[in-house]
Amino acid sequence: SLDRIYATLDKPPNDEQRKAIETTNGALRIIAGPGSGKTHVLVLRTLNLMAAHEVPPSSMVVVTFTEKAADELKDRIRLHANRLGQKLAVADLNVGTIHWFCGTVLRRHHPTLRRFEPLDDLGQQLFIYQNFKEILNGLTRDGKHLGKWQSKSKAVKGIIPWLNKITEETINVEDL
Repeated sequence: SLDRIYATLDKPPNDEQRKAIETTNGALRIIAGPGSGKTHVLVLRTLNLMAAHEVPPSSMVVVTFTEKAADELKDRIRLHANRLGQKLAVADLNVGTIHWFCGTVLRRHHPTLRRFEPLDDLGQQLFIYQNFKEILNGLTRDGKHLGKWQSKSKAVKGIIPWLNKITEETINVEDL
């Protein structure tokens, strides 16, 4: 039960954390600042679904943004599951980064994208460099790319933070 899970904790969750942990219908997105307990909430919600609601671990997906955070999630879920003393199939949980999850979906459901891998920083630069004309679509002024950069390589490095911001903030074409 959830009370049994809470009994294994050194410190009980606050009201906002408890609300997220006890939400068991559907998906849940947690947005909060550093040190606010996001990972702790994800761990406890996962255990609540597995132990108290008997949700099969293989049917659950827990995602975060970095490999480090995903590894920490896995470790903490195992640690807290062991404290419960129940046999939970923690190894069957789907825990990883958002890139891992999207790659898994693409490989499973889109045959032509089975070899999809997210771009690292260098790969992103190379992709933009190779597709420069299509990306900028002639946006030059006074011989400068976007009216700011003289060289193609400086323009590539300059627009990457801008493109990342558009992606991170999910800015749509109309707003752009």
